[in-house]
Amino acid sequence: MRILVLVLSIVTVLITSFNIVISLDKVEAQNTNISSSEEVIEKEKNEHEVSEYIEGEAPLYIDGIVVVNKDYGLPRNFKSDLEEEALQAVDDIIAAAKKENIAIKVRSGFRSYDNQVQLFKTYANRDGSSKANTYSAHAGFSEHQTGLAFDFTTGKSNKSIGVWFDDTAQAKWLYENAYKFGFVLRYPEDKDHITGYMHESWHYRYVGKEHSKNFKMNDLTLEEYLGLYDGSSDNNEDDDLDDNLDD
Repeated sequence: MRILVLVLSIVTVLITSFNIVISLDKVEAQNTNISSSEEVIEKEKNEHEVSEYIEGEAPLYIDGIVVVNKDYGLPRNFKSDLEEEALQAVDDIIAAAKKENIAIKVRSGFRSYDNQVQLFKTYANRDGSSKANTYSAHAGFSEHQTGLAFDFTTGKSNKSIGVWFDDTAQAKWLYENAYKFGFVLRYPEDKDHITGYMHESWHYRYVGKEHSKNFKMNDLTLEEYLGLYDGSSDNNEDDDLDDNLDD
């Protein structure tokens, strides 16, 4: 009888131990799955399709978007395959705004390398190179050379674009609607330490609706969106800027 009781006790202990091991294995497996999922999410978040960049020869493309800023430029004779698509989107913007009695027109679109040379030179002579560099690009580093960047203005104005545009009905309409047509506000407020340029309420860049839908709050830069900015640098400058500017 005692032997039977002893055997039953041993069996009970073995079964309990086995269940504990199984439970621990399940917990470990769950933790492994959680870790794996987190790694996949982080990997997907950080993964971008990036092309080879050769200054003056091959522009940088990330997720199909050509990158143009102070660090990455364009070949002298660059031409985008999306230029016609962007121009159609501009026409759509103007037509949509008109239906709401908002008159919008383009102040500046495509600008050649040579034109940008002259424009930056004019600003540098007037304001000095350091100040000009906060609102105008050197030749080869201007988004206007892509044919995908546009400076918008009011329907009746022929004067140079500038901060006067900020409080117009046109600026407000573009701020609220441009993303619907594939455009992003390229230089948002308080982002000059990322973009290298002052806030420009008139400068919009065509990236296509697939991407622009992620910018509808207008608080994101292309540098952040494409993983080019990690938050480690801050070069804010509070210089006073001229009232009339064409970047």
